[in-house]
Amino acid sequence: MNLNKFSFISKNKKLNDAIKHLNKNKLHGIVLVTDKHKKLQGTITDGDVRRAIIKKINLNSDLSFIMNKKPITIDESQLFNSNKIKNLFKKFRIKHLVVLNKRKVKKVILYDEISESSLSNIPVVIMAGGEGKRLRPYSFTLPKPLIPIGKYSTLEIFNPTARKLTGSS
Repeated sequence: MNLNKFSFISKNKKLNDAIKHLNKNKLHGIVLVTDKHKKLQGTITDGDVRRAIIKKINLNSDLSFIMNKKPITIDESQLFNSNKIKNLFKKFRIKHLVVLNKRKVKKVILYDEISESSLSNIPVVIMAGGEGKRLRPYSFTLPKPLIPIGKYSTLEIFNPTARKLTGSS
């Protein structure tokens, strides 16, 4: 994701400043704590702020008290290893993955991007709710996606792989 869409803040700022940045950037739920060269010092998420509030940490406290100093990151050289990226999201149950090159922030991958891209390969969703009254007597014995239309069922028309599984050709 484009870095311009993320908030950067220096670690000498206060918790109150981080909350303002999170609020301004609410879609992503993360603030990147960096030095002046955009080298990552840590991250602050909505969860970090909630935990700070529960601990009654003062809003004028330094970010170093609440920021995650060791966020899960990936080196830019491993950016094309989609299995590793998916495994990191799964294993650590994270929503953000910061991509670094020599500690400098290059990119942020959001969990939503990964899950959306896996859905983009699905050509159609078959909505088959209801009792199927209009398709009776066929729907008494067959689920609606398997009712034939000509030579193939609806499922086989929209998913040619299903023809191989059912033995139709």
